[in-house]
Amino acid sequence: FSEGNDNNNNESAAASSIANKDVVPKWLRNSPEQLTRFLLERNFTAAVAEGLKVRTYKESSENNIDDAKERANVVRICITVDELGLVVAYTLMHSIVELPNSPIWGGAEQRRRLKLLISLGYYDLAAEAFSNASNDIILAVLNDVEVSGDTQTYIMDLSKAFFASLQTVTVNFVTLFADYIDIPGVMSILVSWAHNLVAG
Repeated sequence: FSEGNDNNNNESAAASSIANKDVVPKWLRNSPEQLTRFLLERNFTAAVAEGLKVRTYKESSENNIDDAKERANVVRICITVDELGLVVAYTLMHSIVELPNSPIWGGAEQRRRLKLLISLGYYDLAAEAFSNASNDIILAVLNDVEVSGDTQTYIMDLSKAFFASLQTVTVNFVTLFADYIDIPGVMSILVSWAHNLVAG
C-alpha cells in the first residue's frame, strides 16, 4: 500500500515537472514591471541585478519551454528587458557624469556605478561616462593653482597641473577598464576626450 502511494507521488511530481517546463516562471513574467520600478526609484543595483538575472535565464538550460506560445512569451519578455536595460545603461551613464567628484562620497559612488554599467556590458558608455565625469577633476586641479605675479611661472604651473591631472585620469581609466582595453571604441573614447581637452 505504501509502495503504491510512493509511485503515485512520484508520478504526480514528474507530471508537475513536465507541466512546469511549459510555463514561464512567475519572476520572469514580473521582470519588466520590476525593472521599470527599480528604474523609477533609481535603484541601479537592483535594476542591473534584475537585467542580468533575465540574461542568465535566457542563456541557460532552464529556458527550454516546449510550448510555442509560452516560448514566444519568453522571447517577448527578454526583448522588453533588453530595451529597459538600455534605458538603465543610459540613465546610469548620465547619473555618473552628474555626480560631484567629491573625495568624501562622489568619487566612490561614481566608481560603483561605473562597475554596474560595465557589468551590463556597456563598456563604451562606461568609458564615455568616466571621461566626461573626469572634466571636474581637471577643472578642480586647475582652480587650485595659485595665481602668481609672474605670468610665465603661472602658465608653467597651470601646464604642470593640467598634464599631471590628465595622467592621473588616464591611469585610473586604464586600471578600471583593464579587462576591456581591446574592445573597439573603449580606448578611442579616452583619446578623443583627452584630445578635445587639450585642443579646447
